[in-house]
Amino acid sequence: MKTNPRFAASTFAAWCGLTVLLVASAGNAFAQKIETIALYDFSDATNLFKDSSGGTDLSLSKPASGVSQSTDHSSAAPTEYSASFSGTQAASYKTIDFSSYTALTFDWYMKAATPTADSVLFQSNANTNSVGFFRVALLASEQEGTATLKVSHKLAGTNWSTTEWTLSSLSSWQNYTLTIDNSIVGAAGHVRLLINGIEQATTASTWAGSVAGTFCPSTNFYMGTANSSASPFTGYLQNVEIYSGTPVPVPEPASIALLLGLAGVAIAFAVRCRR
Repeated sequence: MKTNPRFAASTFAAWCGLTVLLVASAGNAFAQKIETIALYDFSDATNLFKDSSGGTDLSLSKPASGVSQSTDHSSAAPTEYSASFSGTQAASYKTIDFSSYTALTFDWYMKAATPTADSVLFQSNANTNSVGFFRVALLASEQEGTATLKVSHKLAGTNWSTTEWTLSSLSSWQNYTLTIDNSIVGAAGHVRLLINGIEQATTASTWAGSVAGTFCPSTNFYMGTANSSASPFTGYLQNVEIYSGTPVPVPEPASIALLLGLAGVAIAFAVRCRR
Protein backbone atom coordinates (compact mmCIF):
# COMPACT_ATOMS: atom_id res chain seq x y z
CA MET A 1 0.00 0.00 0.00
CA LYS A 2 1.28 3.46 -0.88
CA THR A 3 2.13 5.91 1.84
CA ASN A 4 0.31 9.24 1.81
CA PRO A 5 2.91 11.91 0.76
CA ARG A 6 1.50 14.40 3.26
CA PHE A 7 1.74 11.86 6.02
CA ALA A 8 5.30 11.03 4.98
CA ALA A 9 6.27 14.70 5.10
CA SER A 10 4.65 15.23 8.48
CA THR A 11 6.28 12.05 9.75
CA PHE A 12 9.72 13.26 8.66
CA ALA A 13 9.12 16.60 10.39
CA ALA A 14 8.05 14.78 13.53
CA TRP A 15 11.19 12.62 13.38
CA CYS A 16 13.36 15.74 13.17
CA GLY A 17 11.59 17.35 16.10
CA LEU A 18 11.70 14.23 18.21
CA THR A 19 15.39 13.79 17.47
CA VAL A 20 16.17 17.32 18.62
CA LEU A 21 14.21 16.81 21.83
CA LEU A 22 15.86 13.49 22.58
CA VAL A 23 19.38 14.78 21.98
CA ALA A 24 18.70 17.82 24.12
CA SER A 25 17.33 15.63 26.89
CA ALA A 26 20.69 13.86 27.15
CA GLY A 27 22.09 16.91 28.89
CA ASN A 28 19.01 18.40 30.49
CA ALA A 29 19.19 16.19 33.55
CA PHE A 30 21.16 19.10 35.01
CA ALA A 31 20.01 22.67 35.54
CA GLN A 32 21.44 25.35 33.30
CA LYS A 33 23.26 28.61 33.90
CA ILE A 34 21.08 30.95 35.96
CA GLU A 35 23.16 34.10 36.37
CA THR A 36 26.69 35.25 35.56
CA ILE A 37 28.19 36.47 38.81
CA ALA A 38 31.58 37.62 37.49
CA LEU A 39 33.63 37.37 34.29
CA TYR A 40 37.37 37.97 34.08
CA ASP A 41 38.49 38.09 30.43
CA PHE A 42 41.88 39.77 31.09
CA SER A 43 41.45 42.08 28.08
CA ASP A 44 42.35 45.26 29.99
CA ALA A 45 46.09 45.27 30.66
CA THR A 46 45.85 48.18 33.09
CA ASN A 47 42.99 46.62 35.05
CA LEU A 48 43.76 42.97 34.40
CA PHE A 49 41.25 41.46 36.83
CA LYS A 50 38.38 43.71 35.76
CA ASP A 51 34.93 42.15 36.01
CA SER A 52 33.48 42.29 32.49
CA SER A 53 30.13 40.68 33.33
CA GLY A 54 28.23 43.96 33.22
CA GLY A 55 26.59 43.30 36.59
CA THR A 56 27.76 44.25 40.07
CA ASP A 57 31.43 45.20 39.80
CA LEU A 58 33.43 42.33 41.28
CA SER A 59 36.81 43.33 39.86
CA LEU A 60 39.71 41.78 41.75
CA SER A 61 42.76 43.67 42.97
CA LYS A 62 45.79 43.34 40.70
CA PRO A 63 49.04 42.21 42.33
CA ALA A 64 51.91 44.68 42.04
CA SER A 65 53.99 42.04 40.26
CA GLY A 66 53.97 38.42 39.20
CA VAL A 67 50.91 38.54 36.93
CA SER A 68 50.71 40.06 33.45
CA GLN A 69 48.53 40.07 30.37
CA SER A 70 49.49 37.53 27.70
CA THR A 71 48.44 36.81 24.13
CA ASP A 72 49.03 33.10 24.66
CA HIS A 73 45.45 31.84 24.53
CA SER A 74 43.08 29.06 23.58
CA SER A 75 41.52 29.52 20.14
CA ALA A 76 38.37 27.87 21.51
CA ALA A 77 37.83 30.68 24.01
CA PRO A 78 35.83 33.83 23.20
CA THR A 79 38.81 36.10 23.98
CA GLU A 80 42.41 36.44 22.79
CA TYR A 81 44.08 37.35 26.07
CA SER A 82 45.03 35.44 29.17
CA ALA A 83 46.59 36.20 32.54
CA SER A 84 50.11 34.82 32.99
CA PHE A 85 50.89 33.85 36.60
CA SER A 86 54.62 33.58 37.34
CA GLY A 87 54.23 31.72 40.63
CA THR A 88 55.65 34.67 42.58
CA GLN A 89 52.49 36.80 42.70
CA ALA A 90 50.69 38.12 45.74
CA ALA A 91 46.93 37.84 46.09
CA SER A 92 44.34 39.00 43.61
CA TYR A 93 41.10 39.22 45.55
CA LYS A 94 37.73 40.86 46.17
CA THR A 95 35.13 40.59 48.92
CA ILE A 96 32.26 38.57 47.41
CA ASP A 97 29.12 37.21 49.09
CA PHE A 98 28.35 33.75 47.69
CA SER A 99 25.95 32.76 50.50
CA SER A 100 22.73 33.28 48.52
CA TYR A 101 23.67 30.75 45.83
CA THR A 102 22.81 27.05 45.86
CA ALA A 103 25.24 26.03 43.12
CA LEU A 104 28.37 27.81 41.87
CA THR A 105 30.09 27.00 38.60
CA PHE A 106 33.59 28.09 37.59
CA ASP A 107 34.36 27.98 33.88
CA TRP A 108 37.88 28.75 32.69
CA TYR A 109 40.59 27.93 30.15
CA MET A 110 43.96 26.91 31.51
CA LYS A 111 47.48 25.99 30.48
CA ALA A 112 49.64 25.30 33.51
CA ALA A 113 53.12 24.34 34.57
CA THR A 114 53.45 21.05 36.41
CA PRO A 115 53.08 22.08 40.07
CA THR A 116 56.04 21.33 42.32
CA ALA A 117 53.95 22.38 45.32
CA ASP A 118 50.22 22.73 45.87
CA SER A 119 48.95 25.73 43.90
CA VAL A 120 45.59 27.40 44.29
CA LEU A 121 43.38 28.47 41.39
CA PHE A 122 40.39 29.77 43.36
CA GLN A 123 39.62 30.09 47.04
CA SER A 124 36.88 31.65 49.15
CA ASN A 125 37.96 32.92 52.58
CA ALA A 126 41.48 32.85 53.99
CA ASN A 127 40.21 30.98 57.06
CA THR A 128 39.99 27.29 56.18
CA ASN A 129 37.86 26.61 59.29
CA SER A 130 35.01 28.85 58.14
CA VAL A 131 31.81 27.08 57.15
CA GLY A 132 31.36 27.49 53.40
CA PHE A 133 35.10 27.76 52.69
CA PHE A 134 36.13 26.23 49.36
CA ARG A 135 39.44 25.79 47.57
CA VAL A 136 40.20 24.65 44.02
CA ALA A 137 43.86 23.65 43.75
CA LEU A 138 46.41 21.68 41.77
CA LEU A 139 48.38 19.31 43.98
CA ALA A 140 52.14 18.87 43.72
CA SER A 141 53.10 16.35 41.04
CA GLU A 142 56.27 14.52 40.06
CA GLN A 143 54.92 13.56 36.64
CA GLU A 144 55.41 16.18 33.93
CA GLY A 145 52.19 17.56 32.48
CA THR A 146 50.00 15.78 35.03
CA ALA A 147 48.51 16.82 38.35
CA THR A 148 45.59 16.19 40.65
CA LEU A 149 42.86 18.82 40.79
CA LYS A 150 41.37 18.88 44.29
CA VAL A 151 38.29 20.71 45.54
CA SER A 152 37.87 21.12 49.30
CA HIS A 153 34.58 22.42 50.71
CA LYS A 154 33.96 23.02 54.43
CA LEU A 155 30.54 21.83 55.54
CA ALA A 156 28.95 22.43 58.94
CA GLY A 157 30.91 21.75 62.11
CA THR A 158 34.02 19.70 61.43
CA ASN A 159 32.63 18.11 58.28
CA TRP A 160 34.39 18.35 54.92
CA SER A 161 33.79 17.40 51.31
CA THR A 162 36.82 16.71 49.09
CA THR A 163 36.85 15.65 45.46
CA GLU A 164 39.80 14.84 43.17
CA TRP A 165 40.46 14.25 39.48
CA THR A 166 43.63 13.51 37.52
CA LEU A 167 44.47 16.12 34.86
CA SER A 168 46.75 14.73 32.17
CA SER A 169 47.05 17.62 29.70
CA LEU A 170 48.20 20.53 31.83
CA SER A 171 50.69 21.85 29.28
CA SER A 172 48.05 22.43 26.60
CA TRP A 173 44.98 24.65 26.63
CA GLN A 174 41.84 22.99 27.96
CA ASN A 175 38.43 24.26 29.04
CA TYR A 176 37.45 23.38 32.60
CA THR A 177 33.97 23.69 34.08
CA LEU A 178 33.64 22.93 37.78
CA THR A 179 30.46 23.00 39.85
CA ILE A 180 29.88 22.88 43.60
CA ASP A 181 26.19 22.07 44.09
CA ASN A 182 24.79 22.41 47.60
CA SER A 183 21.46 20.87 46.58
CA ILE A 184 23.27 17.51 46.54
CA VAL A 185 24.09 16.04 49.94
CA GLY A 186 26.76 13.37 49.57
CA ALA A 187 29.98 12.80 47.67
CA ALA A 188 28.30 11.69 44.44
CA GLY A 189 27.53 14.79 42.39
CA HIS A 190 28.20 17.47 45.01
CA VAL A 191 31.26 18.56 42.99
CA ARG A 192 31.52 17.87 39.26
CA LEU A 193 34.17 18.60 36.64
CA LEU A 194 33.81 18.86 32.87
CA ILE A 195 36.83 19.13 30.57
CA ASN A 196 36.01 20.46 27.11
CA GLY A 197 32.35 19.75 27.86
CA ILE A 198 32.82 16.11 28.88
CA GLU A 199 32.10 15.14 32.48
CA GLN A 200 35.08 13.53 34.25
CA ALA A 201 35.10 10.58 36.63
CA THR A 202 36.52 11.34 40.07
CA THR A 203 39.62 9.55 41.30
CA ALA A 204 38.85 10.17 44.98
CA SER A 205 36.10 11.78 47.06
CA THR A 206 35.11 12.07 50.70
CA TRP A 207 32.06 13.36 52.52
CA ALA A 208 31.73 13.71 56.28
CA GLY A 209 28.33 14.29 57.87
CA SER A 210 24.84 14.42 56.40
CA VAL A 211 24.34 18.16 56.11
CA ALA A 212 23.94 20.30 53.02
CA GLY A 213 26.82 22.56 52.06
CA THR A 214 26.73 26.34 52.06
CA PHE A 215 28.91 29.15 50.71
CA CYS A 216 30.65 31.90 52.66
CA PRO A 217 28.95 35.25 53.20
CA SER A 218 30.95 38.39 52.43
CA THR A 219 34.55 37.24 52.41
CA ASN A 220 37.61 37.56 50.20
CA PHE A 221 37.59 35.51 47.01
CA TYR A 222 41.13 34.77 45.78
CA MET A 223 42.42 33.88 42.33
CA GLY A 224 45.91 32.44 41.85
CA THR A 225 46.82 32.18 45.55
CA ALA A 226 45.43 30.73 48.77
CA ASN A 227 45.41 34.08 50.57
CA SER A 228 47.94 36.93 50.63
CA SER A 229 50.65 34.98 48.77
CA ALA A 230 50.51 31.30 49.80
CA SER A 231 50.37 28.40 47.31
CA PRO A 232 50.74 30.53 44.15
CA PHE A 233 49.61 29.18 40.78
CA THR A 234 52.02 29.06 37.82
CA GLY A 235 50.55 29.11 34.33
CA TYR A 236 47.87 30.82 32.27
CA LEU A 237 44.18 31.41 32.98
CA GLN A 238 41.80 32.68 30.32
CA ASN A 239 38.17 33.83 30.37
CA VAL A 240 37.31 32.90 33.96
CA GLU A 241 33.55 33.01 34.49
CA ILE A 242 31.71 32.41 37.76
CA TYR A 243 28.00 31.74 37.50
CA SER A 244 25.13 30.34 39.52
CA GLY A 245 23.62 27.11 38.30
CA THR A 246 25.21 24.05 36.74
CA PRO A 247 26.52 23.17 33.26
CA VAL A 248 25.01 20.76 30.74
CA PRO A 249 27.48 18.03 29.70
CA VAL A 250 28.03 17.31 26.01
CA PRO A 251 26.29 13.98 25.19
CA GLU A 252 28.68 11.17 24.30
CA PRO A 253 28.60 10.19 20.58
CA ALA A 254 27.26 6.75 21.51
CA SER A 255 24.40 8.35 23.43
CA ILE A 256 23.51 10.57 20.48
CA ALA A 257 23.55 7.59 18.11
CA LEU A 258 21.29 5.64 20.44
CA LEU A 259 18.83 8.50 20.71
CA LEU A 260 18.75 8.95 16.93
CA GLY A 261 18.15 5.24 16.52
CA LEU A 262 15.29 5.26 19.01
CA ALA A 263 13.73 8.22 17.23
CA GLY A 264 13.98 6.40 13.91
CA VAL A 265 12.42 3.24 15.29
CA ALA A 266 9.54 5.22 16.79
CA ILE A 267 8.78 6.95 13.50
CA ALA A 268 9.10 3.73 11.49
CA PHE A 269 6.61 2.08 13.81
CA ALA A 270 4.20 4.99 13.36
CA VAL A 271 4.48 4.74 9.56
CA ARG A 272 3.87 1.00 9.64
CA CYS A 273 0.76 1.44 11.76
CA ARG A 274 -0.51 4.13 9.36
CA ARG A 275 -0.33 1.86 6.32
